[in-house]
Amino acid sequence: MIFNHLCWKLIQIDLADPQRLTHAHVTLWRFFWGDKKEYGYFSTLSTPEQEAALDILDRHHSEAVLLCSMFQAFEQTQNQKDERTMIEIRDAWHTILLHPLFQPTTNAVDQAAIQIRHECESGPDLINRLDRLAVCVGKAEPRSTIARILGCQLEQVVIRRGRVNRGPLGARDVDIYTIERLETVMTPDSASRSFSAMTALDPGLEYIRIKDRSHNVTAFADYRLDICLYARGTKYVRDLDPPAIESPPWRTPLDDLHEMARSQLNRLR
Repeated sequence: MIFNHLCWKLIQIDLADPQRLTHAHVTLWRFFWGDKKEYGYFSTLSTPEQEAALDILDRHHSEAVLLCSMFQAFEQTQNQKDERTMIEIRDAWHTILLHPLFQPTTNAVDQAAIQIRHECESGPDLINRLDRLAVCVGKAEPRSTIARILGCQLEQVVIRRGRVNRGPLGARDVDIYTIERLETVMTPDSASRSFSAMTALDPGLEYIRIKDRSHNVTAFADYRLDICLYARGTKYVRDLDPPAIESPPWRTPLDDLHEMARSQLNRLR
């Protein structure tokens, strides 16, 4: 926790390379909080040890420092060409939001906003920016998601723009995820799983279209019109059940942070 605070302070006063400190932050977050693959140090503690850790976190205002350092790490990386670090920060933020030892308070949000007041207007502004971090999607992530489900290489998935007829919405230009040289045909099941994974990645998607050129297969999900279709050539056309757009599990604790920020601002008025 002390080193996390030190990294944040060094970035603030510009005494170290922000990129190296951001990587140090990510390493620290993974060690303490864990990641998608393994539990962090906090999860190895017994219940009494976790209670002691919570007391230490509270006494050292660690939640406020964490919010500040997460904000600054995102600010440092969101416009970089290489998105890998930004995605690592986003994934760490998701993990922390869901961790039982992360128990921020209204006071912590207010303290964080005060600490970075020259970069952030208010508590709600701070949480809005951390919300943007939570929902950010790397440019290659949709393609890599489709490649993983369909069993092909990332380079085989190409995004092309095309015009499609969306019924009452008229003709629209959309992204078409086109798969080249796919060995195994895209099935209704793999198409549905691709749609589900894509909407889990970005719940704001309203239209997804995937084309398996090698087997003349097209599938699309139009969430505005509640239509999901799979077609192989012109002879085999099948309606698919539109995959449900489920709110990600980290949305609830993030909404709680929004509420804390708003309530604190209302009290100040």
